[in-house]
Amino acid sequence: MSKKLAALACSVVILIAIGVGWMNRTANGEANMSSSASNEELRLDIRSSKPLATVMRENVFLLTLTDAQGLPLEHADINAYLVMPSMFCGKIPVEVTETSSGEYRLSGIPVMSGKWNAEIAVTAKSSTLHAAHVFTAK
Repeated sequence: MSKKLAALACSVVILIAIGVGWMNRTANGEANMSSSASNEELRLDIRSSKPLATVMRENVFLLTLTDAQGLPLEHADINAYLVMPSMFCGKIPVEVTETSSGEYRLSGIPVMSGKWNAEIAVTAKSSTLHAAHVFTAK
């Protein structure tokens, strides 16, 4: 094999490895720090407080809840759990605290490294909205 062909093959392998690494980074939640969901009456936006959650430590998510007109919703009934889709770890409860009008702090502890979902159910204005926020713990 000539040196030029070997260099070209090596370059292609490096580019493929970089591309796969970037796609995995995006797919496992490291690059995706926010999620949103909505229906006819509610909209929620959730964001991770840091790019990677820390295993066996409190991790915070910030949730903003508004109605269809964009007005903040107070005193919503919010239930949230951490779930690891690839493992059977059960549902880990998340503590929910209303911090201001339409703003909520969610706090939970992932128990192992990997891809997690913060599963959220919000009931307000006689409507229920379900959402999942994907994140990674290390």
